Amino acid sequence: MESLVGVVVGFLLSQLAGLMRETATKKKVRRSIRTLLALELDQNLNLLKDYWHDVSLPADEDEPDENPTDRLVRRSREVPYPPLQAIAWQAHIDRTSEVLNENELKQVWQQYEIIQFLPTLHSRLSESRPDETAKGYGYLRASRALRTQGITAATFTSEPAALMMEYKTLISETIKTGNPLDSGK
Repeated sequence: MESLVGVVVGFLLSQLAGLMRETATKKKVRRSIRTLLALELDQNLNLLKDYWHDVSLPADEDEPDENPTDRLVRRSREVPYPPLQAIAWQAHIDRTSEVLNENELKQVWQQYEIIQFLPTLHSRLSESRPDETAKGYGYLRASRALRTQGITAATFTSEPAALMMEYKTLISETIKTGNPLDSGK
């Protein structure tokens, strides 16, 4: 009888040890994925901050009368667009619901959604050309980025001005929001 009790106790201890190992492994994987996502978001935000700093510098001495929006458009074309990444996000998208709480998931999703949309907007901005005959109206823009600022629709003097408003709003909001996985939050 004692040997049977010993076998049962040994089996239970073995199962408990296996469960503890599995739990520890899951926690480590969870922390690792969160860390990878946080590092990638930090890198993207730092690249975006540096880029936007260079684009939004005050007017140079040789461009004092340049329209501020035109200057932003010109500089966004001149300053190399940063290589924003979504490698960790794409590699672990199937595990994010296990790793992030609902609020973090929404915020991280929004950051990556903007990161993926900005290159498209930058490309459109780079290809757009100002209309020399602009009459002060004509380019309607009602994007989600503007709606989040409380602007339901806006009319701009040129296509570049319309695109720049959205571009500037998205970059500013992304930088302001920061990293939702930052341990300081």
